[in-house]
Amino acid sequence: MNSRQTRHGRSLRRWLAGGALLGVLIVIFYSEENWRGQRAWDDCRRAMQAQGVKLDWGDYAPAPVPADENVFGVPEMQKWFVERTTTNVNLRPPTALSIKLSSYPWYGSKQTAPLVTDQLADALAGLRNQIISNRTARLVVAELKIELPGPSIRNDSNAAVLPWGEPQAKAEAGRLIKEALGPVVIDPVEFPFMVRQPEEIRPAQIVVQCQTKPTEHELAEFLPKPIATATYPDIGKLQVESVGKDSYKVTMLAPDTVAEYLKWSEELEPELALIRKALQRPYARMDGDYSDPIGMPVPNFLAIRLIWQRLAAMAQCHLAQGKPEEALHDLTLLNDLGRILEESRPMTLMSAMINAAVRALYAGTIDDGLRRHAWREPQLAALEKQLERIKLPAQAKQAFEMSRVSCFLLLQTVPPAQFFDVDYPNFPQTNVLTSLKAVVVRGIIPRKWTVPVLAKMMPRGWVGQNMVALAHRYADLLASLEPGGQTIFPDKVNAASQKDQDISADPSPYTFMASRTVPNFSKAVQRFAQNQEMVNQTLIVCALERYHLAHGEYPETLDALAPQFIAAVTRGVIGGKPVHYRRGTGGTFILYSIGWDGRDHGGERGSARGKANADGDWVWPAFEP
Repeated sequence: MNSRQTRHGRSLRRWLAGGALLGVLIVIFYSEENWRGQRAWDDCRRAMQAQGVKLDWGDYAPAPVPADENVFGVPEMQKWFVERTTTNVNLRPPTALSIKLSSYPWYGSKQTAPLVTDQLADALAGLRNQIISNRTARLVVAELKIELPGPSIRNDSNAAVLPWGEPQAKAEAGRLIKEALGPVVIDPVEFPFMVRQPEEIRPAQIVVQCQTKPTEHELAEFLPKPIATATYPDIGKLQVESVGKDSYKVTMLAPDTVAEYLKWSEELEPELALIRKALQRPYARMDGDYSDPIGMPVPNFLAIRLIWQRLAAMAQCHLAQGKPEEALHDLTLLNDLGRILEESRPMTLMSAMINAAVRALYAGTIDDGLRRHAWREPQLAALEKQLERIKLPAQAKQAFEMSRVSCFLLLQTVPPAQFFDVDYPNFPQTNVLTSLKAVVVRGIIPRKWTVPVLAKMMPRGWVGQNMVALAHRYADLLASLEPGGQTIFPDKVNAASQKDQDISADPSPYTFMASRTVPNFSKAVQRFAQNQEMVNQTLIVCALERYHLAHGEYPETLDALAPQFIAAVTRGVIGGKPVHYRRGTGGTFILYSIGWDGRDHGGERGSARGKANADGDWVWPAFEP
């Protein structure tokens, strides 16, 4: 044997020995990591069970109920309001109810109504925007004359005389046009409806004093829009047309009337009657497979949102007509439909968030009637009973507890390689793929390796370590919420969220999966808190209005309301601090609560109205017209 062969043999033995050693080290590494991860998770699981935390998914699944006592035992309720997560909703045929809810007479043929799909919101927005270009009927809301230096052309003693260019003149012109147009209802999708019929409109008479004659465009700029919505900025845009020397007519697109809206909505009455009857049943359990959170049935949020918007709009129209009992009928159904979300078990975070948004819509519609003084004693008393039962923060805590268990189940049952490729609707939406690409495992795994390779090669023990990290993170977050669920302490929530963010900012092999499965806790809790505060304030204002109806004025303090007009004045959600109230001038009042920053700003709103901003008080009404 020559020296060259000897060297090759030695090299081969070294490579084989090195490979064997590497194999042994890999086996030891995997064995150690798997053992450590399993032991850590076993210890963590025992500790949580000792604290009363339920970790068995079966504990969260709803028990079967008799079909004849179940809201969803009515076939139409199951068909209209239940969505299975394994179903591709883009291929789902529309129901008769969904077509009625999503089609408006203004669109023309109802055969063009969009299906209930993931693209429904965009489709509806596009169709609504076509209304402006498709409608041609215009309504005269003002007759305007220009008065230049020289002999007066004024022949109408009732005309309002406004000096050109002064800010208060522009505001007064807007007031006069709004007064001529009369009450206008803005429905939840921001479409306007007039209370008056077109023939009842008496155009505002306006004389504008000018030094030089303005153009029609300048006159249009001088007159503010009587109706303004963020979604449809062209609605309410005024046009100025010359009708003679120095005389003009001011027109706008003619909105539909409240009566027309309600007449068109009558076609929904068979479905609404069926829903009302179904909701008289004591249980609300969706039919489906609850064995795992991936394929369980969930509420059809699009259909729910559409019908709630319609009911809110109907209630506003009835209030505008001076029919509070009919408005209560609409809002009672809207409130009762909340059972679809509130009694759905397990309570998902999406269900809780949608329910919170709908409760805000419900309270906002009540507030609309309170601002108009449209409610009467019987309706106010009934609304108080409904408002008292709304407990949003408690539902939020249930949703986060369910989210914790579902994440544990996901990590335990789904192979890591699949975990990064599958979208699970019932789990918090994550971008684990991007996160994992950014992880460098202490120099052991190079950054350039792809996610599938990393997922297949990672020790199973890392899953256990991530589950432990997930358990600790949820424990900190849930501990920041009061056990009773109706008081929230922002400093605790912010501290827990900041700790969670710090962990997410520097992921390790033991935390990178957990760092992307926890939802935005602080933002979600802020929204629950503000919507609950909106409900609480609406409850108090119902009692204030009842007091006003009985005494002809508002009380000096909120203490005068209990127990005749309210069982007890609710305290603020933030820190359980008292709600602030004071009487204003001219039969008005100011009602506000401490906002997220925990400081009293004297009733000054934050910079972002209608949002859970941190720089101001939460003032009634939350959404001003």
